[in-house]
Amino acid sequence: MRLALFATLIGFALAAPAKAAPITRIEMRQPESVVTYKLAATLDPVAHSIKGEGTLTWTNTSQVPVNEFWFHLYLNAFKPGSLFQKEATNEGGRGTNLTGTAGSIALIKLQIDEPDGQDLLPTLQTSGNTVGTPEDETDAKVTLSRPVAAGASIRLAMRWTSILPEVVERTGYKGSFHLAGQWFPKIARLEKDGTWAHFPFHHLAEFYADFGSYEVTIKTPTTFVVGATGAKTSEHVDNGFRSVTYFQSHVHDFAWTAWDKFNERNVRIDDVDVRLLYPPGYDDAAERSLVAMRTAFPSFRKRVGPYPYGVLTIVHPPAGAEEAGGMEYPTLITTGGSWFHNPLVHDVEGVTIHEFGHQYFYGLLASNEERYPFLDEGLNTYLEGLVAGDLFGRASLLGKVGPYEPDGATLNAVYARDRARDHAVGQPAHTFLSGRAYGSLVYARTRALLETLSRTYGPCLDEGIQLYFREWHFRHPTPTDFFDAMRRTCGATAADALTAGIESRGSVDVAAISLTDLGATSELEGSNRGSLRLPFDIEFWMKDGGRQRRVYVPTTDGSFTVRVPGVATHALIDPDRKLLIDVNWQDQHAIAKQVRPVGSPVTFERAFYWLSELVLGAAP
Repeated sequence: MRLALFATLIGFALAAPAKAAPITRIEMRQPESVVTYKLAATLDPVAHSIKGEGTLTWTNTSQVPVNEFWFHLYLNAFKPGSLFQKEATNEGGRGTNLTGTAGSIALIKLQIDEPDGQDLLPTLQTSGNTVGTPEDETDAKVTLSRPVAAGASIRLAMRWTSILPEVVERTGYKGSFHLAGQWFPKIARLEKDGTWAHFPFHHLAEFYADFGSYEVTIKTPTTFVVGATGAKTSEHVDNGFRSVTYFQSHVHDFAWTAWDKFNERNVRIDDVDVRLLYPPGYDDAAERSLVAMRTAFPSFRKRVGPYPYGVLTIVHPPAGAEEAGGMEYPTLITTGGSWFHNPLVHDVEGVTIHEFGHQYFYGLLASNEERYPFLDEGLNTYLEGLVAGDLFGRASLLGKVGPYEPDGATLNAVYARDRARDHAVGQPAHTFLSGRAYGSLVYARTRALLETLSRTYGPCLDEGIQLYFREWHFRHPTPTDFFDAMRRTCGATAADALTAGIESRGSVDVAAISLTDLGATSELEGSNRGSLRLPFDIEFWMKDGGRQRRVYVPTTDGSFTVRVPGVATHALIDPDRKLLIDVNWQDQHAIAKQVRPVGSPVTFERAFYWLSELVLGAAP
């Protein structure tokens, strides 16, 4: 999910040149199918309600019997008094505009679908499940009269009514536009040890669920155009209403949209049927999304792995429904951006690439987004920078300013630097104190850290990401699995630095203290104050006009000295700006004591640094 257009511009439009690892196409394994949904939904576009019914077949893939079920009733997040409503008052992030109409989901029937099957509705517990907010109704439990054995299956019959909120975050309506996300009772994921991974709907967190199959029939007035997860399998019209059925296997969610003003384009890209739904007058934005996808499909395939589905629906919400944009569901993404094309701002292309990237990190890997958000948003933000580089080359929002050309990873590093002292990147989403902290660390800091390691250790980092995807797609990985893949491709030192940078606020803080002419040699005294000990270059500018480089590998904290033969007038630590996460780039330059500091080539760089601080510090 993209938190804000500003983050989009930083994350994509300023993409650094791509550095592709030699990645080949891989074969995709099949996921373990745990759930099968067969649902029907009828939209009332005036009341903005959905009447739903159908069956859920669930298989106990754990090693223990189960006598209770947990369901996500996430539309109740938009009822007054919910945990989401309380958390959304925090500074920054989307979903803070709570002035619209409320949303809800109410189960009318929940019964074991067999003769004389247990009626589970009397056991439904919707309140009292969320610590600190007992009135929250997004995390619900039912109790079975007899357990479901390990390996056994059970089918439930369901009927419910959903009321969509005025679009606020990931779902809702605006006028006659409807985006139905989290619209049905969705069963939580049961881990292999028999523990339910259930949690309420948090303001900053997203989702986690098992893989399965969805067959959903959506009924709307005939004037409405419908888009949904999966491929359309049937359609019929009766008495002014159209019913369209979609089917998709190997996914863990289902979303759909309906609007009576959609324009539509259908194209085939990289053996995938791509469908664009967009507002009238947004033809240029639609074309820019297609331009992005013509690069995104082959680029993600090369860098990560193949896109295994045959369809992708791209939805551009209308003006006023921007909160519905920048979101991902299996085989369906929502974008955003202006109807006109500003050639200096790659907003539409950027959000399209980002949301498509979630088809891998949210969709195919399916890690727990509430507990480990960096595995989705952070890795995706790093990869989208590379993919955007494939599309734009040396693109920059500001272009080349004198001798300096900024890139997105650098600005991400500046944006996240101060908050890196307050939070660890790898903490659960709901524990961040604000949306700004969440965005600057989970998105920006993760990208800057990965880019630092990539620039320091080379293509092994990108190879590690591909190894991680190859081994863990469809398997719900954890950070341990990601760090292990990095250890196997980049080695223990790089993997330890990555782990510390993610889990314990690890930092780089290398400073030049003094440069001294010792006669036949020159000596740089520096200080290594950070906890991450990454190798770095030191460039010495010599009196005779030459330059010398040394690589220093810190083994301890504290001071260090590096000598070179001859007389050096200046020394610059990290001249190629590999250490993006260094806490202060201004203290990496030293001038020999007898040299007057006039006309230093670093002057403009430092001036631009402060300009970046000014711009980013004022950003929303």
